[in-house]
Amino acid sequence: MFGSDDLTALVAIGGFYLVVVLVIREIGTTLTLRKIVEKGTTAEQIKALLRQRTDPGATLKWAIVTIAVGLGFVLLQWLPPQLQQGPAAVGVILLLAGGALWLGSRFERARQD
Repeated sequence: MFGSDDLTALVAIGGFYLVVVLVIREIGTTLTLRKIVEKGTTAEQIKALLRQRTDPGATLKWAIVTIAVGLGFVLLQWLPPQLQQGPAAVGVILLLAGGALWLGSRFERARQD
């Protein structure tokens, strides 16, 4: 289905995207914290804000999605060769990713109730 050149390009683009997202997130957090400190917020309030920001449910949801997408790539190996390329392959991966997002949101709702 995918050649080694394709996978190398996907990993490189994915890694670059991840680095950009993490850098932007860190800059945004730093700027936000700086403004909060300038307004005279206490250390306890800042710690409470940071605790609220880390949500283990979101991490679980995206872990489920990542596993489902990986499972989709594994399942593609067992499809007939004519379905391993093109819309059918993309459909299998998107179907599993969508199902995983739905499942993750169900876990989040159950945890909040």
